[in-house]
Amino acid sequence: LGNQGISHKNQGHITQANDLYQKQLSLARQLGDQQIIANCLTNLGNLHTGQGKTTSAIKLHQEALEIFKTLGYKSSTAATHFNIACAMAEETRLVDAVTQAEIALNIFQEIQDPAAAIVNSQLALWQSESQDKEAV
Repeated sequence: LGNQGISHKNQGHITQANDLYQKQLSLARQLGDQQIIANCLTNLGNLHTGQGKTTSAIKLHQEALEIFKTLGYKSSTAATHFNIACAMAEETRLVDAVTQAEIALNIFQEIQDPAAAIVNSQLALWQSESQDKEAV
């Protein structure tokens, strides 16, 4: 269901993607599979961010974050911090976005994940934008 949801999302079929993610989340909750629950929450959060529903996206990502932390999945924890940062940046909460991105960067660097380079680039942009706003 998750892969079908991703496929629908990539094709622009947002309603169908949302429905599939919700079904998968419901099944995962029934089974108690924390990893699938967190992955579903992440997919839903990314979908909401893309739709401009950043408040709900952040809540979904925060729920996923707690699960990933509990499971000890450092890469997923870092990625989720970055997802939260992206949603916050969409809300022009740049200071908060920078904070979340810094957390993601530190974890990615700690585990030597190549995603650190992407986070570092985006972080530099947000820091620059944040400084520009403070100067005005």
